[in-house]
Amino acid sequence: MRILHTSDWHLGKNLEHISRIDDQREFIDCLCKTVEEQKIDLVLVAGDIYDTYNPSAAAEGLFYDTIDRFNDKGKRAIVVIAGNHDNPERLCAASPLAYKNGIILLGYPGSDAGIYKTGSGSIKIADSGPGWLELCVPGCEHHAVIIALPYPSESRLEEILSQQADEGILQKAYSEKIGCIFSSLSQKFRDDTVNLAVRHLFLRGGKESESERTLQVGGALTVDPGILPSNAHFVALGHLHRPQEIRNSPCPVFYSGSPLAYSFSEAEHSKAVYIIDAVPGEKADVRPFYLDCGKPLRRWIAEEGIGQAIR
Repeated sequence: MRILHTSDWHLGKNLEHISRIDDQREFIDCLCKTVEEQKIDLVLVAGDIYDTYNPSAAAEGLFYDTIDRFNDKGKRAIVVIAGNHDNPERLCAASPLAYKNGIILLGYPGSDAGIYKTGSGSIKIADSGPGWLELCVPGCEHHAVIIALPYPSESRLEEILSQQADEGILQKAYSEKIGCIFSSLSQKFRDDTVNLAVRHLFLRGGKESESERTLQVGGALTVDPGILPSNAHFVALGHLHRPQEIRNSPCPVFYSGSPLAYSFSEAEHSKAVYIIDAVPGEKADVRPFYLDCGKPLRRWIAEEGIGQAIR
């Protein structure tokens, strides 16, 4: 099974009041070309599809066009989760249509993909429950078991994790809660399936840039990488905008980062998606696929003052 991991598109985002929608259309074309040329079986989109809770019509239209192109009339499975920038209900509003083509949209922690029926094509949900699904992927001998965790804030988890305001206590309680979710759901992983997880959260050790919106003041929503399941072939993360591996984890864990530079702190960052080849019982092969699309960001200093800048 060949999987592509991407995230943090932030469709509709501006930079210094300048629209990036043309740059975003360019990276979408690049992603669609990559998915086709690399013969991807399953696409995981790890949240922050949009930049705001109330995206523009242009941003929503670009998202729907993208997943339709990814899906290619039921040829390829797609799993999309909500990030902290996304409105879960709005992201999943098209589910009755999307699921018929094998496009799985998940808005909240504990979402059950089985509430909608997939169509008559070869993409089928073989089994599911709150927070996980077993997916039959076209052209693949083995099924994928996917743990899906859209952005798990306290409000979206519908749970108060601690009555105390101390940041250290809150952080420990939050990490333990996420660990319990992973521990429980990872029991669905089997020796005869490709075992994956797609999540939107901040793991300790991840490198930030200036363009991420803080999940919470302080570090209370920071998660310890040690709580991740050791029997996962791959964990696809969203939120941080720099492509990176979290090396102190018990399984392969990666942030794909944003496909475009969204702040000048990212001016020199390479942008990428990850392509994963996985079969049951073997270590997954993970490699970056670097993107070269959109206008580059450059810092330039007018050493002679404002007159030089105006000229």
